[in-house]
Amino acid sequence: MDRKQQSTSLLSVPPRKPLATPNTATKSPILAFNEVHTVHDVLVRNHYKRPLMVIFKPEKLNKRSGIIVLEDDKHIISYHNDVLNDGAAHDAFDCYRLLECAGDKYKALNWNVELTRQNRRIT
Repeated sequence: MDRKQQSTSLLSVPPRKPLATPNTATKSPILAFNEVHTVHDVLVRNHYKRPLMVIFKPEKLNKRSGIIVLEDDKHIISYHNDVLNDGAAHDAFDCYRLLECAGDKYKALNWNVELTRQNRRIT
């Protein structure tokens, strides 16, 4: 697969789906995080510069490095030499988990202690 085809296929990577909650009364901490944070917020908070966050046409990707914001404006793909560059589309929670929690999903899921307590009381 040449680089142009590879870049095009990366843009079509479906975003990861949030973990389902076993009880309908509980609230997914991932969905809750994404309701109050954007990918832009998380990236800027972690010293990414706004000019890197642009949408490139797939044919221009092979000459660029940076962050590509997908059309839904809620997911990114990274072409930096960083933890976000794994070929997957990342939402705000994913960026937070990888950049601020060193990939630790349990630490990331506990981002809102009150929500975690509430979910534990319900289950």
